[in-house]
Amino acid sequence: MRSEDYGLGSLNARTTQPIDFRTMKQPPSVLLAGAGAHGFNTYCRQVLPRLAGLGKIRLAGVVEPVAESRERARTELGLQPDQVWENGREALERAQAQIVIVATPYFAHEELCLAAAERGLALFIEKPVSDTLAGVWRIVEAVRRAGVKAAVNMSARFEEEKIRFGRLLRSGVIGRVDYVFCRMAWNHEANARYRADAPHPYLMEAGVHALDMLREYAGGRPERVFNLTWPTPGNVFEGNANAVVSMTMDNGARAVLEGSWTLRAVTHSWRNEYIRADGSEGSLLLDHRRIQILRGREESESGLAVREVWPEQVGLTSTDLLLERFVDWVEERCDQHPTDLEDNLQCMALLFAALASAERRTELSVPAYLEECREAES
Repeated sequence: MRSEDYGLGSLNARTTQPIDFRTMKQPPSVLLAGAGAHGFNTYCRQVLPRLAGLGKIRLAGVVEPVAESRERARTELGLQPDQVWENGREALERAQAQIVIVATPYFAHEELCLAAAERGLALFIEKPVSDTLAGVWRIVEAVRRAGVKAAVNMSARFEEEKIRFGRLLRSGVIGRVDYVFCRMAWNHEANARYRADAPHPYLMEAGVHALDMLREYAGGRPERVFNLTWPTPGNVFEGNANAVVSMTMDNGARAVLEGSWTLRAVTHSWRNEYIRADGSEGSLLLDHRRIQILRGREESESGLAVREVWPEQVGLTSTDLLLERFVDWVEERCDQHPTDLEDNLQCMALLFAALASAERRTELSVPAYLEECREAES
């Protein structure tokens, strides 16, 4: 599947003013772009029906180039035949949407985001924002020029146990955070599909969530990064589906990600990650959704003190939380979004600097790499 499969090549730019949601008498109308496996299971089956049922959104329709997936989405959402489109050009011209959910494969994000922003539409974008940092930067600039709101679906950090883990760190339960480690790894060969020949499939789709969590838990902004990657011989993934990423934050904290999509023995898969933060007054551990506060020493007379902390009931989580908050944000019922595009730019800079580090086989400055990209696009 290619970006042109979404039919945006001949789309004429039409710059408009951003939509003033305050003047609307009806809930905003949402267009879903991309109804493949993730788009269908997350949005068609779960998130969009819930929000529509609450009266918070209206469904404008779905754009999806694959006929079978398009019809499946139409049936699931109860849409009329004239509410589904094969390509983005037709969808953007006819859907009369105010919000576009960009759930296409990431290499097809840029053209759709640019076209939607030029029409004054708000954007809720699946991660990663684009397939290159240059593409991310062009989207950021288009959003700024258009004055529209945009956010990125970094859903993993907003799962119940991750919300609790982050709150505990921010409360100072282990003092100053010095180091954070995350192991997120499993075998993803059965779902390789278009990812099979990607140069860095794990980091681009799963690992980016871990990088987002690590930068949040360590605090500060990513300063330096080194990425050790490698392929697994005989695996479906031809590229580097294994990675060990080390990073330094501008507050002095360090973080490391250990990840893979090629394991034969799986211990810390999605939602069962091992995440440990070491601080000046102890450690905080998240392992298979269990949270523990650790203090003391195993070899001491008093031993290691372990206190179990169960995740709180936090209400909405993951994509449900982030998309509902996005709707509230664009309708000005709240003044910020936790994963807005401007903040996510730091995560994207970290991701693509890590990929460049692997290619160049050296440690890189994340701010310098972002500036290198900005200058190349200016």
